[in-house]
Amino acid sequence: MRYAALLAALLLATPAASRAGVLRGQSAIVDEGSFALSKDGARVGREDFVLRRIRGAGGDLFQASGTSALGDRRLAPAMEGDSAGVPFRYQLEIKSGGQLEEQLRAQFSRGRATVHVRGAGGEATREFVVGNGALLLEDEVFHLYYFVARAAGRGTLFVIVPRRNTQLSVRVEPRAQERLSIGGTLLSARHLIVTDGGGSQRHVWVDDRGRVLKAVDDHGLTAVREDPPR
Repeated sequence: MRYAALLAALLLATPAASRAGVLRGQSAIVDEGSFALSKDGARVGREDFVLRRIRGAGGDLFQASGTSALGDRRLAPAMEGDSAGVPFRYQLEIKSGGQLEEQLRAQFSRGRATVHVRGAGGEATREFVVGNGALLLEDEVFHLYYFVARAAGRGTLFVIVPRRNTQLSVRVEPRAQERLSIGGTLLSARHLIVTDGGGSQRHVWVDDRGRVLKAVDDHGLTAVREDPPR
């Protein structure tokens, strides 16, 4: 139900002509599942997510949505992008103790990001320049690494972090194949190290279809798939 609500919100934010193309397209789930979130060996939350590909006359679209629970905080991100995962639209809702803490909506067009934020301190709109083909990541959200993994062969990437009002230049380095235990099943995983210009590193493990199995962010928050991808 939460995914359906997020998808509906994205469609409502889409211009009518584009929305008609999406509705006529065929939707397929690319990945769906949940991550157990831990820090310093202790479980601190859970992230549920779904990635959909929608085939339309104008080309493929991706829609990514999820909910992340970290203690009494709830994050609900939803993104719509092109076939490479380059975002058109993004929204994020954060609640703390059941109360709305922050609501963010972003539009990306012609090399610029326009981000509108509403929170306890009022409302503000920000704009900044984004590089060609820039992808999107969100702090404390892990399913979006799927798009970074798919672009690993491109060398240096631009990554937008809307909550920080910034864009990062990152390098994705592949390491040796490893074996991970996911839900009691041993799976082969490709280990990627994502390093930004400031030297901060994130470690990501994906299967042979680029689906995220495990990730560790630059603050030590770890996400591990609860069950093998289907």
